[in-house]
Amino acid sequence: MKYNNIKNKVVLVRLDLNVPIENGKIVDDYRVISTYQTIDTLLKNKNKIIITSHLGEDGESLEPVHKYLNKKYKDLLFIKSTDQKEIKLIVNDKLSLINKKSKTNLIMLENLRCFEGEKLNSAAFAKFLASLADVYVYDAFAVAHRKHASVVSVARYLPHCVGPLITNELKGLAPTQKINNKTLFILGGAKISTKLPLIDKYLEKGATVFVGGAMAHNIMLSQGISIGASLYDKDINNKTLAKKAAFKTNRLYIPYDYITSQNKIGNTSQKLTNQAIYDLGPETFSMIKKLIEAHKTIIVNGPLGLYEKGYDKGSVAILRYLASDKCKAKTIIAGGGDTVTLIEKVKLNKRFTFVSTGGGAMLYYMEKGELPGIVANK
Repeated sequence: MKYNNIKNKVVLVRLDLNVPIENGKIVDDYRVISTYQTIDTLLKNKNKIIITSHLGEDGESLEPVHKYLNKKYKDLLFIKSTDQKEIKLIVNDKLSLINKKSKTNLIMLENLRCFEGEKLNSAAFAKFLASLADVYVYDAFAVAHRKHASVVSVARYLPHCVGPLITNELKGLAPTQKINNKTLFILGGAKISTKLPLIDKYLEKGATVFVGGAMAHNIMLSQGISIGASLYDKDINNKTLAKKAAFKTNRLYIPYDYITSQNKIGNTSQKLTNQAIYDLGPETFSMIKKLIEAHKTIIVNGPLGLYEKGYDKGSVAILRYLASDKCKAKTIIAGGGDTVTLIEKVKLNKRFTFVSTGGGAMLYYMEKGELPGIVANK
């Protein structure tokens, strides 16, 4: 089954509308806009649609996202209830293909993570979702690495397929599977423990890897470098890192200098006491530029500084350079929620070969070459 061949059906569609919200308003709409092709194609083919998504980790309401979507889709009905019987009654009343009086072609359910069965991958919850529709379209790339009910289990009970966003993601990320000595991987973020297999894979296949953000602090500790009060991943044994054969290569880079919590420039040859490392320093930026100039494929994922506290100058400088005419790389791929937000903030989106809607899902795909949510719904 292909999504663009689905006609005159009630379609349950899983999208990724997990966007940053401040004071009740969306601050980065990239993921929302990325869903329009899916919705528009299904509506064009005279389907009625039930939109599902999650938002955050704590069960926040999708109401702000509904308000945003409602500007484009005027008849979008939001069901705030999480009572399954009530939801089914409303869907049957408002979305039935038999009910010709209904003007509603679009219904949006509340945050899936407000339902207990979602994260537990409950078969009962998957069956409930499936009972609402005739077919299922899965198009939420950013959560395709999660084994949740809406991601991997609904497809057991309905005819199903993936949507255009998934197809576009797989095409855009294809170069991440063709790793060689002309590949540069710039990786940022906080937890290195879950990224070690991916770093190993890229180094073993001849790529150059730059690790920034708090992940770099673990590598620094493994090399006996002082990090002061800096954040680091406590789930990893730094002595283990010191022994890793892949980490002894000259193709693994970390920051040489940095901006501290007191807005001073320090470097890895100095002893850091009560200060913390917050961002890249100018010499590290120059080093990364030289690495970019020496490679044809550049992959960027994750912030290189303490983005949450406004230390994004290093990350933005790298993104600006990648988007400039000075950068001669053939392929530039970026992903990760914070990275995409920065790209949108400085309006560089169209200068990249591909910008993924996924963060963790992108990294999972880079490591494994597949994703549970895509395997289940193909």
